[in-house]
Amino acid sequence: MAKIEQVTNDFRSLLITSLAIATVSFGLPFLRPPGAADLAIRISLLLALVWIALIVFAFVKYGTRALWCLFGLPFISYWFVVLSSIAAACAQNIKNCP
Repeated sequence: MAKIEQVTNDFRSLLITSLAIATVSFGLPFLRPPGAADLAIRISLLLALVWIALIVFAFVKYGTRALWCLFGLPFISYWFVVLSSIAAACAQNIKNCP
C-alpha cells in the first residue's frame, strides 16, 4: 500500500512540475518589455526542451499514465508555432520580417 502511495506522490510531483515548466515557458515572454523579449523567448525555448525531456522520462517511467502530462503541450508549442509562422512569412516576403 505504501508503494502505491509513493508512486502516486511521485507522479503527482512530476505532473505539477510539467505544468509549471509549461506555464513559465508560455508566459515568460509576455512579462518582458517588447525590446527584451528575444532573451525571454530563447529561455522559453530552452524550457520547452527541458519539458520535452521530462515528458520522455515520464513515458519511460509511467507508461500511458504519463498522458496526463501532455496537458502542457499547448503552452509549450505556442512559441514554436509563432516562430515558425514568422519564419514562413519572412521566407515568402522579406518585408514581412519583424
